[in-house]
Amino acid sequence: MDDIQKLEEKGRKQLESGDYRKAVRTFNKALAFQEDHVIRNNLSMAYYLMDDYDSCLQSLQLNLADGGPPNPYAHSLACLTLVKTGQLRDARIQLEKAIKEMDEGTRALSRFGKPPSSWDEYTIIILRAAGALQDHRLVYELYNRWRSRQSNWETAYFGGVAAFNLKKYRQAASYWTSIAGKWLPFTILQRIAVLADRRTIPHFTLEYAHFDPDKIMKIAEDAAGNPTKMQQMMSNSTVRLFYLTNILEEEMEMESRKLFLSYMVRYGGEWGCQLGKNWLLSPAINDELKMTIAMAFVEIGVFQPGEPIQVYFDNQQQEVRVHEFVPSREMDARMVPVYEKAVNLARNNNYKEATRLLESSFYEEGNFYFPALLLMIRLYHKQGEKQKKHHLIGVLESFCEQLDDFKLHLEVAHMYLDIGEIDRAALHAAAIESQHPPTESEESEMLDEILMKLFLENDINSYSDFIIEDYRRQIEDKRLTQIPSLTQGIKNMPANWLSAACQLYLLAPARLRKDRERQIITFLQEEQNLQKIIQDLEPPGRELLRYLLQHDGWRRINTLTRKFGSMEEDGFYWEDTFGP
Repeated sequence: MDDIQKLEEKGRKQLESGDYRKAVRTFNKALAFQEDHVIRNNLSMAYYLMDDYDSCLQSLQLNLADGGPPNPYAHSLACLTLVKTGQLRDARIQLEKAIKEMDEGTRALSRFGKPPSSWDEYTIIILRAAGALQDHRLVYELYNRWRSRQSNWETAYFGGVAAFNLKKYRQAASYWTSIAGKWLPFTILQRIAVLADRRTIPHFTLEYAHFDPDKIMKIAEDAAGNPTKMQQMMSNSTVRLFYLTNILEEEMEMESRKLFLSYMVRYGGEWGCQLGKNWLLSPAINDELKMTIAMAFVEIGVFQPGEPIQVYFDNQQQEVRVHEFVPSREMDARMVPVYEKAVNLARNNNYKEATRLLESSFYEEGNFYFPALLLMIRLYHKQGEKQKKHHLIGVLESFCEQLDDFKLHLEVAHMYLDIGEIDRAALHAAAIESQHPPTESEESEMLDEILMKLFLENDINSYSDFIIEDYRRQIEDKRLTQIPSLTQGIKNMPANWLSAACQLYLLAPARLRKDRERQIITFLQEEQNLQKIIQDLEPPGRELLRYLLQHDGWRRINTLTRKFGSMEEDGFYWEDTFGP
């Protein structure tokens, strides 16, 4: 391999790995030895990916000159670059030249046999260029014209995008089916096209670019807690497509699917509202997802709390009501006789009547009583009502997250054991051990009973560290934005940190988590309190704080550990050896 070939190979690897500046230097070195239209194309692409459009066009000039060999790649790249700079008329001219040279070159090469695969791959960038001009009809026609020669999955993807944008949803589903084996999301794209054909998913225009999950998650992290940014994010068609593929992925964790759907409905504007309304009445959509939509609609004011909402639920169209449940002593007093009656009915094996009694009070009248909620979950489990049971478990978990209550965790863990939700029971037991180490008491004996039952009956040693470590790992793995607001930062803290902070700041910890958050935020917004906290920091702590403030308030964790030492035995585990 000569020097030019070595440099070309090195430059390609740098281009593929994202080292665009290094690729530019390498390709320029190669061209200094000898002019080569392929290397020049690659150099121009490196400039394009660096958003250096002037250099890209300047580099392409030799390959675009009249009288040279056919170069559909160069004309297509020029089209993409001119679109970026707003020169749409000139971009169209370059696209037409690319198509013409592609067809003429194919005919010329065909005289000597089948054109090489490297030539056929030029169809990819031509389709992308036509897509950049939003000429969906042309992309669709070109894909079908060249379909027999195409072997790369990207061409089928772009063909499906064009068909989708032209509202030819069945053709889009067919094109995406042909590449379903390449990547799991392509299988879900087929389902998205089918649902769009049924008008279950409202139409939106797709971009001619396959989504980058990591890039989208970074966008989501940056937008978290900022309604304006969330609305902007949800107006992006590539983000919508990414969220839809996750929501419709049956193997994905239901909580993540519900969270993504909630974002789409709450921040998706008119399109998000229409999506939610369509899904509420669709037999093709999971019932748990429909309840997420109904709750999101109440949250954003589409429906009022307690207002009837038409939903296709449990294989029939019916009304559901979403209430804002706020526990109170008055409500408890109203619910006690209802609960006791339901208990007596259940003891006499009259499960359906007990369920109807509690459903009427809970859903129709909006009465919340925690023991009744646990009983309803048990009744649904007894009757095999999986969808209803898991919906109420979602309601239950949301309360457990907000209410930092030792006895609550005990009762929930006990209930989960009764209905066979072993993993959930183990997590609540771990939450008790890590957040509320019990003293000698009746509750302590109850916890020991739960842990022993987990160990003996389910072969799970809850006394071992791994259960608690798993719970703590969930806390530490919570995603944070690079520059979170004070409120967002406090919300991402584990409950035991909040309780310890209240004690440290001499605040009487409120019972509700949201009230403790408000206590700490109010305290930290007072300048004299912040000054006192900083004064009390140890020298290494002040040095770390100074370093972060000098670098826009954040740094990657590996950078900090190299400079200030390992976090081993720290993080969530701070309370094992020292105070907050």
